[in-house]
Amino acid sequence: MIHGIARGTAQVTIKQNGYDIYNSTVPPGPFTINDIYAAGNSGDLQVTIKEADGSTQIFTVPYSSVPLLQREGHTRYSITAGEYRSGNAQQEKTRFFQSTLLHGLPAGWTIYGGTQLADRYRAFNFGIGKNMGALGALSVDMTQANSTLPDDSQHDGQSVRFLYNKSLNESGTNIQLVGYRYSTSGYFNFADTTYSRMNGYNIETQDGVIQVKPKFTDYYNLAYNKRGKLQLTVTQQLGRTSTLYLSGSHQTYWGTSNVDEQFQAGLNTAFEDINWTLSYSLTKNAWQKGRDQMLALI
Repeated sequence: MIHGIARGTAQVTIKQNGYDIYNSTVPPGPFTINDIYAAGNSGDLQVTIKEADGSTQIFTVPYSSVPLLQREGHTRYSITAGEYRSGNAQQEKTRFFQSTLLHGLPAGWTIYGGTQLADRYRAFNFGIGKNMGALGALSVDMTQANSTLPDDSQHDGQSVRFLYNKSLNESGTNIQLVGYRYSTSGYFNFADTTYSRMNGYNIETQDGVIQVKPKFTDYYNLAYNKRGKLQLTVTQQLGRTSTLYLSGSHQTYWGTSNVDEQFQAGLNTAFEDINWTLSYSLTKNAWQKGRDQMLALI
């Protein structure tokens, strides 16, 4: 489920692994998207909100079918070959191959793994998942990656990921904790290797006769690769007609104190057949000064 706030009537686009998986027009104010059909078990979702005046908001929502589990005796696999297209002019259209395999074991255990291969990238993943019944469910995996960056430097690194989910049916609470810990400074993901330069940004201009200060977006700097990421999402049912949600993430980088931060909070309720929503969002980019904040009531 994705929450956001549009300043006016806006076009919302969601991408996963460089491919569009959702497009829709939303009215002004808070919105919720819950009919997303993702392209796989994992891969962060890039959400772009394009306003009528040409301005955009861009933020990332970590995605995974939390946790990665499969029923006993069942096997699921996928094989993908294609060309990476992020829609970002700073990234090249790179051909890649990707495969995943999950197999359910007795006592609620699941083993899974996969690979991602490209001209300048090789990664292999292995993990285990466990359905713990009343205690919830979790999965842990590790990825080993070899990357060649735009400056032709080569890097080897590992990433450990932890996924947890717990629903408290009695109180109507759903807790989803997604934590990423990059254990070495040599770890990069596939998208990092598709950039044509080691750092950069895009410049957005708006149409019209009045000069508007250009907006810089899509900042990145491969000299400071991702170190650790933690996300917590909590949804609470309040009575029969109200829902409260809280979502936050914190991304750190190697070699710098700069961080990415994102926080969203909202209350959806109905009173005398009238639906209304109070929503707040905060976004901070590690390579950009200041924070974007929005508050809306509809």
